[in-house]
Amino acid sequence: MNAAHADDMARLRWRCRRGLLELDLVFNRFVVNRYSTLDATMQQLFWGLLEEADNSILAWLNGTESCTDSDLNHIIKIIREDIDYKDKKIENS
Repeated sequence: MNAAHADDMARLRWRCRRGLLELDLVFNRFVVNRYSTLDATMQQLFWGLLEEADNSILAWLNGTESCTDSDLNHIIKIIREDIDYKDKKIENS
């Protein structure tokens, strides 16, 4: 990992710090496990999602509200799949 990449990841981890513990946990796990596997477009969408309000993001992730931005819906779907996978893995342990 070069210095520029390390700086970008540090900024991303800092940006993932939220006012809601639930989002802190989801985003930190996602960054560690999945972010580096995303293509550049999806990584930019993730950064865009981080610009949204915490309560909206939480509602979109838990399915109580629908996001009207079709682009953001792509990254929301990936995060939700990651959450579902992790929960199923825990249940099967």
